[in-house]
Amino acid sequence: MYNILHEAGVHSDQPRQRLTLPPPKFVRQGRTIIWVNFHKTCQDMNREVDHFKKFIEKELMIKGSLNHDNSLIMKIRAQPSQFESLMYKYVKGYVQCGVCKEGNSTLTKDPTTRIWFISCNDCLTKRAIEPL
Repeated sequence: MYNILHEAGVHSDQPRQRLTLPPPKFVRQGRTIIWVNFHKTCQDMNREVDHFKKFIEKELMIKGSLNHDNSLIMKIRAQPSQFESLMYKYVKGYVQCGVCKEGNSTLTKDPTTRIWFISCNDCLTKRAIEPL
């Protein structure tokens, strides 16, 4: 077992790098909120912008749009703390490995079964997740 993990590049003596996300930055224009660093947040989570956007829309029951900078534009009255809790919920469900609790993972969709999987790049586990 150790040889398999060693060949895959998984070493227990390497320090783990914690997933850190920037706090969401917003610009308010009346009832419209623009999440300015939305694209940067998605890059840091290693997730597609559309997937995270669908999650936000589903949780808040709104329709959002992306502008030319990939900033998320929403017509909603909400506090920044609501978006921080949504980011935490997304990371727990769609980014973080269920075994080692690391954020170094990839999200893939099986083309035959159409099931989404999180594949951990640290401990090499794979788990199915609930679709959006």
